[in-house]
Amino acid sequence: MQHTAVVKEKVKSLNKNLRLYNNFGGWTITKNGKLFFQEVEGVEVAKSKQLKEIDELIKDDLNNDWKAVLSRPLKGEIYQRHENGRWEFIEFTNGFLEENGNNN
Repeated sequence: MQHTAVVKEKVKSLNKNLRLYNNFGGWTITKNGKLFFQEVEGVEVAKSKQLKEIDELIKDDLNNDWKAVLSRPLKGEIYQRHENGRWEFIEFTNGFLEENGNNN
C-alpha cells in the first residue's frame, strides 16, 4: 500500500496521496485530541478523501495539535503534522482489538 515511507524499518512520514479509508480500521484526523475528520464507513478506498485535501484545509492552522491516527486490529500508528506540512510518525499504539480488551 502507498500510505507510508519506510526508513530503516521505521515509518518516517505520510504520503499526502494517502487515502483516509475507514473499513475495519482506518484513519482519523484529530485536532487537539478531538475528532476532526473520519471517512464514512464503507466508502471504497479509491473514493476516500486524501490526506492532501485535509492538509489544504488546515495548512494555515499552526496553533493546534493535528494528528493522523491509523487504527488497525493489532497495531496502530500516530502521525503529527508539523509546520513544514509533513505528517511525521510519533508513536505506535495497540490495535483496537487490544484496546477493547479482546486480546484472547
